[in-house]
Amino acid sequence: MPGLKSNKPRLYLAIYSTPDPNHLAFTFIVAPKTESNDPRVLDATKYRCRRNITNTSPASSMTQTISLTNGSQPLKWLVEKLAVNVATDPELLVRVCLGKLDNQRALEHALSKVPVSQNDPDFTPEWWMQMAWSQIQHEQILSKESKWTWATIQTTTSRYLQEKTKAERLSTQKRAVQPAPVYDMISKKELIA
Repeated sequence: MPGLKSNKPRLYLAIYSTPDPNHLAFTFIVAPKTESNDPRVLDATKYRCRRNITNTSPASSMTQTISLTNGSQPLKWLVEKLAVNVATDPELLVRVCLGKLDNQRALEHALSKVPVSQNDPDFTPEWWMQMAWSQIQHEQILSKESKWTWATIQTTTSRYLQEKTKAERLSTQKRAVQPAPVYDMISKKELIA
């Protein structure tokens, strides 16, 4: 109906802190428009590509692995699907809303098509994210307003992260008591300061 706001889930690019202060981790998150503040409610889904040093079993059917070597210990890249609560995730720094999602299964199908390079020493999770965005765009999974290039998304996210860092909003203490800041690329507004 005209005039009604959409309650469709949103797709976000999320930036996480890592143990290495010079490196950040990028993920996609699907979350409902209205999220739970109850830490027991895992109402969002995180999709990420990461290196897996321990040979654990796949987290879900979305998981793909590749074998690399580091001395005698094999390394694997995993594409994971994890249930999370974004309101209480202490490592989450910022999120940028990329668009409204019509069908989460279509997203998962698109992400399953993104290759995890088998023998490329230059393969990175960031490369996987960029290729995943290209696949999402190719399959037109998001609302029609979501036509940004990966470079535009990176620039917007980087500026937003810098802004929040300068404002000292990303300190460990503030992240412990407040949900991560959120910027919406469609409305060009901050949703959570």
